[in-house]
Amino acid sequence: LIGMILGAMYGYDISKEPAPGEDPREYNIVARSLKNVGRKLAKKFLELYDYWKTLWFLYKTGQLSYEYYKRYEMLDRRFEIQSKVDAWNRRFAEGKKKFDAWEQENEVGRTILAAARTMWLVDEQSKRRTRE
Repeated sequence: LIGMILGAMYGYDISKEPAPGEDPREYNIVARSLKNVGRKLAKKFLELYDYWKTLWFLYKTGQLSYEYYKRYEMLDRRFEIQSKVDAWNRRFAEGKKKFDAWEQENEVGRTILAAARTMWLVDEQSKRRTRE
């Protein structure tokens, strides 16, 4: 009913001729109002659509994550993957501690930095000699 009334008012407004010197865009109040309301309604609809698409994406992502979790749990029970990964991580952490201790005892980091600095200085000096 509201659409019919607004359509009738819009049809009536666009059928009138504006007075000489009057801007037709300012003359047709119903058309401007409908256009503004339509623009706002379309913007709100797109915001709502985007919101629901985001929720749907999050739902499907969660569903997929749950399926992968269940599949991993089944494979872990069968092949004991997590215990192997944990053992590997523990071994790696122990090896890292031993390497850090060895590096600190032998001052490997300082030696490597000194060697790199020396190579850079030699390279710079050779570049200066070739320029002169």
